[in-house]
Amino acid sequence: MLPEYVKRIDLPTPYPVGAVSVYYFADADTVIDIGYYQRDSIKLLNDLGIKPEKTRVLATHGHDDHIGIAKQIRFSQLLLSKVDARWLGYSYPGRRIVEKNLLMLGVPNFYMQQLIDMLERIFSHLRLPEYKPVSEGSVFELNGKTLITIGSAGHTPGSISYFLKSEGILFAGDAVLADITSNPGTIFVVSSPLGIYDFNPIKNYLGTLDKIESINPTMIAGSHGRFVRNPKERIRELRSSYIERIDKTYRMLKAGPLSVYEVARKIFSNHKPSDDLLLQLCEAMSYLYYLKNIRLIVQDGLKWCAL
Repeated sequence: MLPEYVKRIDLPTPYPVGAVSVYYFADADTVIDIGYYQRDSIKLLNDLGIKPEKTRVLATHGHDDHIGIAKQIRFSQLLLSKVDARWLGYSYPGRRIVEKNLLMLGVPNFYMQQLIDMLERIFSHLRLPEYKPVSEGSVFELNGKTLITIGSAGHTPGSISYFLKSEGILFAGDAVLADITSNPGTIFVVSSPLGIYDFNPIKNYLGTLDKIESINPTMIAGSHGRFVRNPKERIRELRSSYIERIDKTYRMLKAGPLSVYEVARKIFSNHKPSDDLLLQLCEAMSYLYYLKNIRLIVQDGLKWCAL
């Protein structure tokens, strides 16, 4: 499904989402994303002719499975949104503050150490490499092929997609995936403190879906899993899924006050609490913040209440 001048390279990650896809324009020495830092991945990239000193990296967003290698090895150029660059500079606030914030989310004590350890690992990987800012509307000429940047906020506040207009292919990072949802609000796991809400991930993400639908790609090449061969149908599915979760959150709160943890466990009742609990909390917070912004709910201590 990809044109011959674009090579998809799947690199391993330590995360449950599995491998991350890097898209290599060999005749232009350009890659979209670069993958998680592992020696085997670096060797594979070198064997394919991807040499850091001559390769430009177009990052879809700042997560470690997308730019981790660029944090350890300097490439000829790394393009990254300023918005994502900002949170990559966060510092670990310390165990006492993290524990306090997790308690404010209603996290039970028996999950506390697991989450603190996970957040310490996340913060240990937060490092901003040298980069050049990229924003919506930027255009890249790749040996006669044109890539147009599309702002795709939601999964992170500065997520970017790249549209290969001549082929109708959108390289969407984690914005639209074939088999899993996008986890809007993942930036919350690294906010310091965790309760800082400086963007509205669900509102932004629904706007991103509208934007991607309007450019009418024929195929979406995401960062994990299969290509999306029916973009309009998949976008409708995702939009419906998130609107349903927003409605479900509001109905739950109409029945009685709940903490962030309780909302997360009700929304993700088919997942064990130990499975990606941080992501569950982040997504639950994004629904709560969306509803708070439209003044349907308020926060009262540890609990959130419907008006």
